[in-house]
Amino acid sequence: DTGLRLAGSLWTVWWTIGYLNEGRRWLEKAIRLFQTEGAPRAKVLTNAGCICWQQGDYEIADKYLREAIEIYRRSAAGDREGLANATHMYGHVVFELQDYAQARNYFEQSLLIFREIDDKPNIVTLESVVGNVDYHEGDYESAREKYRECLEISREMGDQALIAANILRLGNIYRLEGDYERAGDLYNESLEITREMEWNLELASNLHRLGYVAQSRDDFSEAAELFSESLEMQHEMGNKQGIAECLAGIAGLAVICGKVKVGIRLYAATESYLENFGVPLGPADRAEWERDITTATNQLDQKEFQGEWRVGSDYSFDQMIYCAKDFVGSLTL
Repeated sequence: DTGLRLAGSLWTVWWTIGYLNEGRRWLEKAIRLFQTEGAPRAKVLTNAGCICWQQGDYEIADKYLREAIEIYRRSAAGDREGLANATHMYGHVVFELQDYAQARNYFEQSLLIFREIDDKPNIVTLESVVGNVDYHEGDYESAREKYRECLEISREMGDQALIAANILRLGNIYRLEGDYERAGDLYNESLEITREMEWNLELASNLHRLGYVAQSRDDFSEAAELFSESLEMQHEMGNKQGIAECLAGIAGLAVICGKVKVGIRLYAATESYLENFGVPLGPADRAEWERDITTATNQLDQKEFQGEWRVGSDYSFDQMIYCAKDFVGSLTL
């Protein structure tokens, strides 16, 4: 019981520092060894589900979070905070499967509970997450408004994690609109906060986005270094979404630098990788992808393009990573 409670509490350390594999190992061991139903098991299930979600293992995350929600609902004690946390995380799993209407429903259920218990940090977190639904559904103005409101409240509370997250999300809106200078300022501000916090997941995310900002000003060497640093961190953490985002960035950089065939192969490999765990890129990253794919198709005839695409589609994970690192190395020597 002591081990179960420790595992349930330590997950924030594993999450923040980015030790996802270590955290998942201990949490899943606790789930196997301690079968007694109750709030401690439900908390561990929720936290394990969160890490599995972050690593792109949605089927397992779904299983853990459903069980956690059921335990909380059956609990005589009525742990409303625990239920809200599990419901929030389950919304993320549904969100990644692109069922945005259902995701919004789960997020709003969680938000309602947090309002009932007056949990201000989680209220702000959920309101910003609902903004993410707006963002992926194409309602960018609504998303921007939510992010701004959440950022203002986060600054009032002095919550550095929420400040960093909402700054990054605002940066994505500006990048989507082509305002790379404003986006870069926001990403750098978020980056400094995450460095101080040693919040490696969000730090890596900022580095990847700053790669696009460097690319926009034709600083291809810096872009390569930023994408590469982020990729190394995401790979070490086992964050599939982050790996895919970095590979897409490197693929586009290859196209812009004239290594069109390398870029096409990496795009094909990345698309296959994304399809394996069923997750789309965010709108800003997808816009970069579509722009650079158009550039690539204009430089090769259809037969040649399709041939390179087939080669990349057949890449193993290791081949994909090697190809990306080899290209980056050619720019940063």
